[in-house]
Amino acid sequence: MNMTRVQHLAAARPQEPIYDAEVVQYRLEEAGATLLALPSRGCLPAGYRSNWPEVLVNAAEAYGYGPITIKAPVPSARKVTRMDEAFGWMKLVPEDRINHRRILLLRALTSPITGRHRHSWRSIGSMFGWDYRAVQRWHAEGISWIVMALYAQQCGGAEWARVWREEREGPDSLARQYGKPQ
Repeated sequence: MNMTRVQHLAAARPQEPIYDAEVVQYRLEEAGATLLALPSRGCLPAGYRSNWPEVLVNAAEAYGYGPITIKAPVPSARKVTRMDEAFGWMKLVPEDRINHRRILLLRALTSPITGRHRHSWRSIGSMFGWDYRAVQRWHAEGISWIVMALYAQQCGGAEWARVWREEREGPDSLARQYGKPQ
């Protein structure tokens, strides 16, 4: 099969990576926020409950002057699917680097309401007796391993990369509909 010069140059040119370090970190933090927003009710399927109203000890609580608890909205099925995909990337970190996986997972936990990290670099370091600068360095290494593995899958023609490219460059793409450059 003869390839034209343009096709040969296009095949020889390296692909632009779909995921870079910033996107991978954002997706992991989004997955952590989705995980924390999932409803949890306890160990039992229905839990213990009563139809009686709560007993109010303080008169001020009767008028709604108590602390307000804001609950995060229940994530959609699409967000849960994206969470599963992002947490599935943990298997791309080498198996002998379990500490890197722990750091990535702990740092991914962000509040779904405020967007703040649940664990600071120093708190992760103190949990395990490590220096916080080492924790930051290991986190960056873990992210880079994930990015490299995803890029290798993309260059190898993984199914998710083909689907992503079809959605982005296909006839139904939002970029084509609204005339945005690709």
